[in-house]
Amino acid sequence: MANHKYVIRVDGKIVWEGLNVEEVFRKIKRENPEKRVALAWIPTREEILVV
Repeated sequence: MANHKYVIRVDGKIVWEGLNVEEVFRKIKRENPEKRVALAWIPTREEILVV
């Protein structure tokens, strides 16, 4: 589960996708103090478990 991908949205619009979410999220949150900033985790194909 080391290669999961993150998506950051500002007011519902995707503004960033990638792996290094900690620093980027803080930066985007600081740059958009009045907006709704959301973070989502997206599994990669390797992480989807089918039973």
